[in-house]
Amino acid sequence: MSKFLVNGKFLAQRTTGVQRVARELLNALDQISSEGDFLLVAPANAIDIPKFQNIKVLQTNTPASIFFDQIKIPLLSVKMKIPALHLCHTGPFLKPDYVMIHDANVEKNPQWFTKRIVVWYKLIHWVCAKRAKKIFTVSDFSKNELAAVYKIPQSKIVNIGNGWQHVEKNKANECAAAKYNLENKNFFFSLGTKAPHKNLKWIYEYATKHPSETFAISGSSYGRIFGKIDMFIPSNVRFLGYLNDSDVRSLMQDCKAFLFPSFYEGFGIPPLEALSAGCPVVVSDIPVMREIFGESVHYIDPNNTEIDLNTILKKTVATAIPVLEKYSWEKSAVKLRECLLLQD
Repeated sequence: MSKFLVNGKFLAQRTTGVQRVARELLNALDQISSEGDFLLVAPANAIDIPKFQNIKVLQTNTPASIFFDQIKIPLLSVKMKIPALHLCHTGPFLKPDYVMIHDANVEKNPQWFTKRIVVWYKLIHWVCAKRAKKIFTVSDFSKNELAAVYKIPQSKIVNIGNGWQHVEKNKANECAAAKYNLENKNFFFSLGTKAPHKNLKWIYEYATKHPSETFAISGSSYGRIFGKIDMFIPSNVRFLGYLNDSDVRSLMQDCKAFLFPSFYEGFGIPPLEALSAGCPVVVSDIPVMREIFGESVHYIDPNNTEIDLNTILKKTVATAIPVLEKYSWEKSAVKLRECLLLQD
C-alpha cells in the first residue's frame, strides 16, 4: 500500500516553471524512496509519463481538468485512505492535504492578472493555507509572503528550494545560435513568458536605447491568465517562442549574458540554469534574487534602463559554485520526503 498519492495533472501540460519542479522533484523522490511509497495518479491525456523505479503510476480515464484536480484526486485519496500531494500551486477545496504554493504573486500583484484568475487563486490558496496539513514552497521569501498574506504560522510552511541539475540531462545543441541567426557571444538572452512580472518591457526599452545590441527571448504568452499584453518590440529583439531544453542550454552557453529583469519571483530557476552553464547573469535587485544568488550575479534596478550592461558585466562577481552546491533536486526531495513522513 502506498503512503502518498501524487496529483499528476501536470503530466498533461507543457513543461515550464511549476511543471518542471513537479517532474524533477518526483524524479529525485524516486531515487530516495522505497518501492511504492508514492503513487502518481496521471490523467488520461498525460504525455511523456516518467518511467520510475520506485514510484508507482496509475493512469486514469479522466483527462486533466478542474474535475480531475477537485474531485477525482480527493475521491481516490479518500478511497485509498492515503493523503495526496499537490505540487503545482493549487490543491482541492475538499481535501488539500499537502500543497506546494510557489509564491504569492497573485495575492501581492493582482493588477497583473485577469479578475477570474485573481478570484480563483485567492480563494483556493486561502483554503489550502487554512486546511492543508503542510504548505511547501521554494524560498524563504515566498514562505514569509505566504505566512503574512494568509496569516498562518511559518511553522506550517516548509521551504524545500529548487534545483538545476535537469539541464545536465540535455546535451546543448551546438547549432542553436546559428539556427536562430545569432552571433556567438554577441547577444543577450532571456527566458520567460510575456507575463507582466517577467518585465520584458525592461529589455524592450533597453534594446530601443541600444540598437547595436541583439536580444533573444524565449518563452510564450498566456493571455487567459495575464490578459492582453501589448508592447512595442524593437527590431533588435528576437522573440524565439517556446524552445526545447537543448536549445535553451546552448543559447545560455553562447550568449553574452543572461537577463532576468523580473519584478517578482518565488525563486528563479532560469538564472540558476544559466549559472550552471557558465553564463554571466544579470537579475533584478529584488529580495528573492539576493536570497538565492548572493554575490554570484550582477544586479539591476528593474525600473531603470538608463544603464550600460557591458559596463556592468565588467564588474567582478563571486563564484557560482556555492550557489550551485546549495540547490539540488535531491536536497529538495529529501526535505519534502522527510516532512511528509514526519507528518504521516
